[in-house]
Amino acid sequence: MANGLIIPTPEEIEAIIEKYGRFVSPEFLRRRAPLEAEVTRFCDAKLNAEYRAVALEMLEAIELDTPETFGRGDERIWATGFWHALLQQNFGFDPALTPRIKARDIADFYGVRVGSMQQRSSFIRDALGLDTFDGRFLIPAMKAQVEEARLEMGAVVAAIAGASLDEVMADMPRFGKPRGRLREFVDRDRPVMYKFYDLTERAARLKPTTLERQIRALIADDPDFLDSYAMLAELLESQDKDEEAQQLRDEAGVRALRLICNRKGQWPDELGWGWLENRHIIRALDARAYHLWSAGQRENALEMFRHLLASNLNDNIGARHCILALRLGLDAETWSDPFATSDGYLKAQDVFEWFDRESQKFPEEFSEWRRAVGED
Repeated sequence: MANGLIIPTPEEIEAIIEKYGRFVSPEFLRRRAPLEAEVTRFCDAKLNAEYRAVALEMLEAIELDTPETFGRGDERIWATGFWHALLQQNFGFDPALTPRIKARDIADFYGVRVGSMQQRSSFIRDALGLDTFDGRFLIPAMKAQVEEARLEMGAVVAAIAGASLDEVMADMPRFGKPRGRLREFVDRDRPVMYKFYDLTERAARLKPTTLERQIRALIADDPDFLDSYAMLAELLESQDKDEEAQQLRDEAGVRALRLICNRKGQWPDELGWGWLENRHIIRALDARAYHLWSAGQRENALEMFRHLLASNLNDNIGARHCILALRLGLDAETWSDPFATSDGYLKAQDVFEWFDRESQKFPEEFSEWRRAVGED
């Protein structure tokens, strides 16, 4: 235990990665049991065995596909949102159905405000990618009704399009397919981060050999704290060991992707710079994208910068500027030369004016960012 936190052992981390295909903070996994207890408490009091079965199925799907959805905070609020989402999926608030449940009944049972319940429900539905005609997490009677509704919809479309029902059903949106993405990624607390910041303050007073030894000790302490790789790479570059330095940056980039991506290689919806825990990862991904750009892998670099921007629309690292430079055909080493000062910094106002002017050539590229910052 460090700083009041339980740090997983290497064996526990290996087991987590084996089960989930990436590292998931045990903080979220430990929430499964108490949340399940809250969920089944309502079911035992108000619903039936059919709902209990689909509730457990939905909890299992959350744990395997998006365990961060277990989140933090009051377990009662989470349970109300869970049942609101599940009953909404089963049209369970229809007064003609039994057992008859009102949305307020859930909130009242747990002593939670309706607004808090609805907010958490929306979060859970979005994390699982639930649709109105989703085929998952339905009690048997409702599953049959949803399939019947899909067939009726398909028949109408087939009549209008002059196509066969089979053709239409094959092309219909695949309701019931989870997005399999994390809504928001927040890395676990890493005690080695505080050792790293302490070392950066002392670095100028240390001999290069001593500094290198201490950085390598940090990497050994936590191989997934990625700022240590960047610091060591800079030290090696100062000694003309460019190849070894790049190998370290490459390893940091690979580890960063392994930390944030799910088993399908998909990025989270949000990878916020506002979380201090995420910054070492974002810096490693930014460095990886720059290297791909420098190595002539422009499309791969562009894709990574796009992910960095889409997952952090505040764009604290300036991914949008790199996207624009790539779209304009500029090189990684020279695109910022017109904005550089004599001491190696960039004139921010000049960069912003350049972006405002040139980005108009690619409106579709930056439309989401402009909406997010209120420029649309």
